[in-house]
Amino acid sequence: MGTEIDLDIFRNSQIIEKNIIFEKEFKSYKKIKNNYSNESFEFRNAYYKILKHFTKKYSNDMFSMKILEEYKEKLFRIDEKEIRINLSKVFKNKNFRKFKYMLLCDCLFINSFHNKEKALEIIKEFKKIYKYPQKFIELFNVLYEDTKNIQEFNKLKKYIKFWKINKKFSNQKDKKILIIATMSAGKSTLINALIGKKISKVTNEACTEKLHYIYNKPFEDNRIYEFDNELSLNATEKILLENNEENIGNEILVSSYFRNFKKKICLIDTPGVNFSLRANDKTITEEKIKEKDYDVLLYVFNAENISSNDNFNCLNYILENKKDDNIIFVINKLDNFKKGEDSIDETIINVKKELTKIGFKNPIICPVSAHAGYLAKQKIFNEIQDEDTLEELEELVRKFKKEYWNLSKYYNYEKTNDKIENNRYEMLLKNSGISLLENKISKM
Repeated sequence: MGTEIDLDIFRNSQIIEKNIIFEKEFKSYKKIKNNYSNESFEFRNAYYKILKHFTKKYSNDMFSMKILEEYKEKLFRIDEKEIRINLSKVFKNKNFRKFKYMLLCDCLFINSFHNKEKALEIIKEFKKIYKYPQKFIELFNVLYEDTKNIQEFNKLKKYIKFWKINKKFSNQKDKKILIIATMSAGKSTLINALIGKKISKVTNEACTEKLHYIYNKPFEDNRIYEFDNELSLNATEKILLENNEENIGNEILVSSYFRNFKKKICLIDTPGVNFSLRANDKTITEEKIKEKDYDVLLYVFNAENISSNDNFNCLNYILENKKDDNIIFVINKLDNFKKGEDSIDETIINVKKELTKIGFKNPIICPVSAHAGYLAKQKIFNEIQDEDTLEELEELVRKFKKEYWNLSKYYNYEKTNDKIENNRYEMLLKNSGISLLENKISKM
């Protein structure tokens, strides 16, 4: 089985849930009273065995086999095991034949989403096994050549819609965002805030030991993929936050839907440059900077520790080796400032002075509270349940409404948006600077 990951496939959102045999509201076929009803073991076993036949013959790569496993989990109950079938005999059953186009779609999605030639080979074999009049080539043209849907495929309308969303997304140009910070700047919290999910480990110690390439997907499929020596298509928080010791390389790949970015984005999370217990971290990050393989560089400051030697040394290295001036300097952790003791205005002015002194011309500075922005997104997507976090969130909503902490004023934000103004959590996302930072990244 191959160990290479096709990034275009790795970034596809799953459409297994759009399969009509799994949709509860799809009732017409559930009334079939024979062995190939989609409630029966015979039907589910035959459907899986056909998928398995084509996957082993035409792909057998890591990703395809993992998707096949997902179908197996969906199609079989705990106490059931697959049994042999006769492919030709199955296709002769008139009721099973009603699913021929759905079955072909699944075979193509698993094995040949980006490969027209392989798709045509699969269709050729489908024709040979099926032996009845059909419109397999017409379906190919709808999926791969963007021809209009026809009546025979109306029941697949939703599946085809999401297939095309994946396809359109994969054709976009990727924007790579290289994120760099010293230890405890809140880089991981910022990444979680930009994505809207907990993907990076958040502690007061150095977290990232490898380069994490975090890719967004075109739509929410409630799946997070991770490739860290092993491939997971439904990575749990534990899998995401613990590195696989068998991964001897310095890269980990993750893909998920980002809750705000609509375009193709890759966040590149680098190891901290000042963690003395892991000297290799600095080398990995510096080599990545010198590669110049990014579109925007985000440098994250801890607002409570701006003028450190580590920041000075790292910024000098960036100045000497930067690709261009597409750099955003993010001042994070401003929610920790206390009115009367700390000044956000003075902090921004001092950061600009320091950056100019080092040699950065007209530096772009974005003040944020990644923590407040992350909690706002979690609430917007109904993922906060415990009372303590809800209380903290409400306190942050009140806090960032006040002039002192409202960070949106530093972004020349003038647009009025009723959806945002009338939603206190959308307002927190704006006032914390996170949604405005996202806009800035998208426009660069």
